[in-house]
Amino acid sequence: MNVINLEEFKRQRLAIFAAPEEQPAPPAYSPATAEDYARLRAAVLELHKATLGQHAKAKKFHRVTSELGDQIRRLEASCKRFDRNFRTIRINPLARSAKHLIDTMDTFLVTQSS
Repeated sequence: MNVINLEEFKRQRLAIFAAPEEQPAPPAYSPATAEDYARLRAAVLELHKATLGQHAKAKKFHRVTSELGDQIRRLEASCKRFDRNFRTIRINPLARSAKHLIDTMDTFLVTQSS
């Protein structure tokens, strides 16, 4: 942790709020050259190419995940149909057996009462 004394703090504070003519001059930079502009342009083009590549990868990823989502929805619908059909298959023989038992009991009761 940097600790500065009160005098240093006051000096920094005054430098911030000083009039423009009292503020220290910014450091001198060398003027940009054509070589600097060429390097900057090349860096921007590289960044643009990388961005386009990332965009293409993102589109492909989105397409693949979208197709995967569609397949999952189809699979879920298929499972629901299978479950419904399985219940129907399982229930129908039970219903037939129950009807057969009721018919047998009815005929037995009719024969006993006559």
